[in-house]
Amino acid sequence: MLSPIALQGYVIPGSDNLVRVELVGEDGRLLSRQLFRLYTPVKWAYLSLKIPFELQAAAELARLQISTEDQYGRLSALYSVRLLLLSAGNAEINPPDKLDERCTLDAPASNTHISKGKLTISGQMRPFNDQPLIIELVAPSGEVFGSKMVAIQPSADDRYVSFAAEINYSVTTGTWVRLTIRQSDERIGGTMYLFSREVYLYP
Repeated sequence: MLSPIALQGYVIPGSDNLVRVELVGEDGRLLSRQLFRLYTPVKWAYLSLKIPFELQAAAELARLQISTEDQYGRLSALYSVRLLLLSAGNAEINPPDKLDERCTLDAPASNTHISKGKLTISGQMRPFNDQPLIIELVAPSGEVFGSKMVAIQPSADDRYVSFAAEINYSVTTGTWVRLTIRQSDERIGGTMYLFSREVYLYP
């Protein structure tokens, strides 16, 4: 990829219609960040922008990520792709990825009410890599009420892989939390993917 990167796609805007696009270099430094609002009368909004960058080397591995947050500033979704950035030469366009969500949950459903200090999770995932899934219950304050790491291995043909977990939690009063499922990037520091939904926890 040569500067500027031409990005086109669809995204569900976050709280206040905000979307964040970031380009992260192979050493973790931020090469570019754009924060903007997308307005749409339907669920998905069309995204088209140019992402300029500067390199000190001839080429560099990078991660291009798009993320959204909820009204409390919690990360609600993140999707990314890896790119090889070039300072000169000919650009090669990446083919589009599959359009289906990488993570799907059978349980719990959105807005489910959970009680007795235990949340059971089951679903399918198309993992980016062999890094474990990190599952957390994040309160509006950012406090984590429960967490679990789940080992997972990607399939050779990028098919869905089933996973399941039980998370013990402790709350003194009923509260909404964001259930997040994320996977780290094994090449560049940070999160490669994050999926979330809200559930309600009873003591």
